[in-house]
Amino acid sequence: MSRARALRCLSPFVILSACGGADMGEPRLELEGASRIVVTRLGPVDGPRVVLSDGTHPDGLRWDVQPTSVAVLAGDHVEAVGPGTASVVGTWRDQVVTWTLEVHPTVVLQFIDPPARLAVGQQVPLQLVGRIGEETVDPGHVAWRSSNDAVLAVAPGRATALDVGMAYITAETELGSQATLQLQVVERAP
Repeated sequence: MSRARALRCLSPFVILSACGGADMGEPRLELEGASRIVVTRLGPVDGPRVVLSDGTHPDGLRWDVQPTSVAVLAGDHVEAVGPGTASVVGTWRDQVVTWTLEVHPTVVLQFIDPPARLAVGQQVPLQLVGRIGEETVDPGHVAWRSSNDAVLAVAPGRATALDVGMAYITAETELGSQATLQLQVVERAP
């Protein structure tokens, strides 16, 4: 057999072998979409899809989420349950894919039992509560300010009435959540 004829006879084997044939191994696990997701609300999260490099979906994919104070598995999806960063890990056979979930929910600040008015010279405590949905959370560091320092002085957690007039107290967290309180300062009763 001539050399050209031998190559022609072998060419189907060479093509199959170059394209992978049976020696290719199993497809790779891949993320379709961003590997870092940032959300500002609690609840279900639209994370990236997981596919195999051959375009199929892996059967038997197992998920794990840590820490569970930030996110949990709820059926077939991930649910954000608190502020922070979580790793979401999918495992299929000996392969692993990971994506990161950052949860930065808006904290709503509210004053607790605020006074409507103060008398000159009176000092009162100011209390705040932070809420994410129905859940009470620690608002973290709060900066306090008065719209009129001549009428009302504020310090962390307290206000002091200095002179007759109107002032607004603003409390603001490091993440930008705010609560504002209007206070009227009146003459001290004789």
